[in-house]
Amino acid sequence: MRPMIEPAAGRLFDIYYQYTSKEDLAALQSLTEEAYKLHERLRKLSPKNKGFFELDEFLLLKALRNYSVHRDDFIGKAYAVKRQFLEQNQLELGRVCLIDKKVVRAAINAEQPLDSGEQDKVSKVNKQLVDFGEFYNIEPVIFNFMVKVYEKLTALKMTIPGEGFAEIDKSYKNEIYHNFPHYVSLQSINVKNEDVLSNITPLREINSWDQEGLVEEKDDLFNQFSILDINYIELVVPGYGQGEYEAIRQSTLKKIIQDPSMLMVAKSTQKHIGMALVTESGPNASGEVLWFNINKQRAELQANGIELDNVYYETTAYELLVFYIYNNNVFPLIIYKSELVAPEQANRPAATLNKTHLTNTAVKAGRNDPCQCGSGKKYKKCCLH
Repeated sequence: MRPMIEPAAGRLFDIYYQYTSKEDLAALQSLTEEAYKLHERLRKLSPKNKGFFELDEFLLLKALRNYSVHRDDFIGKAYAVKRQFLEQNQLELGRVCLIDKKVVRAAINAEQPLDSGEQDKVSKVNKQLVDFGEFYNIEPVIFNFMVKVYEKLTALKMTIPGEGFAEIDKSYKNEIYHNFPHYVSLQSINVKNEDVLSNITPLREINSWDQEGLVEEKDDLFNQFSILDINYIELVVPGYGQGEYEAIRQSTLKKIIQDPSMLMVAKSTQKHIGMALVTESGPNASGEVLWFNINKQRAELQANGIELDNVYYETTAYELLVFYIYNNNVFPLIIYKSELVAPEQANRPAATLNKTHLTNTAVKAGRNDPCQCGSGKKYKKCCLH
């Protein structure tokens, strides 16, 4: 079956590659049809193989496929989100795919009784639907589905031909390098869907594969900053005293904002890059600014017996890990990039700042212990995440 599966998979990824630059939904109809064919071929690999039935996204796309084959074309269109709005609201996708609600409901209602492997189908399908007024936006569904298909096929060690697969393969590996998530949320928590609708524009050439311009590891100029040029043997990680974390954090934030070149780089650094401010005196002294690869720096610290809580290494794309270092003391800090844009909004709840008290010999909180930030919640329900 592999000689039949691999070309079919190549066609699916090529069609998806074409779909990402099209306004009309003809390519989407082709994509749903090719996905269904690939699903059927995967099911023949073995009696236990369910194809794509375990993917909730596929259940919706299968319903749409059946509608287009047996009833009519989709009513809808794809649009680009205006770049300024996209960046201001930190949206994950720069494109929406809007399908008329009546078409989607008709497709779901026309589905046959539950097939094997489709238990709770209606509930699973409904959870994929994102309300955009008269439409449903299924762009995140399509995006996540294609990522999951990629993961399933690579787990089976398939050799997939074509430019489409090569593009998603490159994107996926870049996300691993940058420590970015592979899936997108169904809808943004930062903005209302009706606000997105009022900020869309006719689609031109946008590339869904280029996740926020992620560069490949070999092209990443920040890789020249791998680890800090400091004496690790003498480095100490003291615990924060009462209010000390926020005092140092605010002082560091002010220092970054007041230096135009530092501010520009701090706002644009990628998720896997941190910065260190190294002085010989204290928070008000001038000093050296160094950049480092977070993962390589973590390995170097651990090799020298210095353990920091995982929370500092698990920053999002909207956070910056900063080490403030003076007199061989290193204070790890989290700076929110929104604070760099709007410093007057720099106040954050204390519970999100005092993550843990850190030393290289500190006892870490257990999942069910009271959180050290003082919120009164268990660690697993507070700063653990």
